[in-house]
Amino acid sequence: MRGGRPERAVRYRTGPDFCFVPPHDGETLRAKQIDSCSYALFGGLVQQMVSSVVDTIRTRYSEPLRLDDLASAAFVSKFHLLRTFHKQTNITPGRFLAAVRLQEAKRMLYVTSLNVANIATQVGYSSTGSFTRRFTDAVGLSPIRYRRMSRGQRFDFTHTGRSASWCEGARVTGVVSTPHPIASPIFVGAFDSPILQGEPRASTLLAEPGPFEICGLPCGRWYFHAVALRPGETAPSELDPEAPMLAGCVGPVLHIDRGLRKVPSDLVLTPPEPTDPPILFARLGLAPAADAHSDDQR
Repeated sequence: MRGGRPERAVRYRTGPDFCFVPPHDGETLRAKQIDSCSYALFGGLVQQMVSSVVDTIRTRYSEPLRLDDLASAAFVSKFHLLRTFHKQTNITPGRFLAAVRLQEAKRMLYVTSLNVANIATQVGYSSTGSFTRRFTDAVGLSPIRYRRMSRGQRFDFTHTGRSASWCEGARVTGVVSTPHPIASPIFVGAFDSPILQGEPRASTLLAEPGPFEICGLPCGRWYFHAVALRPGETAPSELDPEAPMLAGCVGPVLHIDRGLRKVPSDLVLTPPEPTDPPILFARLGLAPAADAHSDDQR
């Protein structure tokens, strides 16, 4: 109340939206509310910057991109980019770039007849051997085997991660949920990276959303990933890099060697966002085995 008149609510413009500040007594509350509006605007700018960097990576992955190049494209310093990008995505721009390159290699192996050496060059590798090692480590299959399986060769994915029957070490429970329909079993695995790549340390398959339990995790920091296929116009394949997926991740989760631990929040399966890193690991066990056929691959 000022001069006998009631105060009016104020709207402060923050980009395309307005931030509503209700009537109040005292300037302290007003300052806090204005700070809240500024924070919302800043958060939008941060997300816009991260999206710009991701777009640059996805369109220029074949180039020898450096951190300076990405910072220039986003009009920020490389130190600010590195700190902010990691805070928003949990990985560095360099690791995101490496993941995108391998995902593009999966796509080329799936839809083209280019040989492995040509694909390695097109995704930014100067050494075919280095590309093959990194692809195999991340995807769980060599490039040639990935192509053969994607063309219909019979496969049987047996997870090398510790199964629920192997209970030395910690036993971890949790819940997978989703508001979306699924078209496959649900893979749940413990990885040492926020990117779903490399062999899981422990894993299991669920027939439907609900509780899970995996065992055999040593002391450490683990990321729990869950993945399932979404229904599509045709039967989706987990080997198709463009297959409709649902994914969720919680982590890092820290636990001790022994005893029961619970993942602190549900693994909620949702369609991946453009700023999420690709799903690289291909031996998920989501699809039925395909019939074998001959395939003369390079």
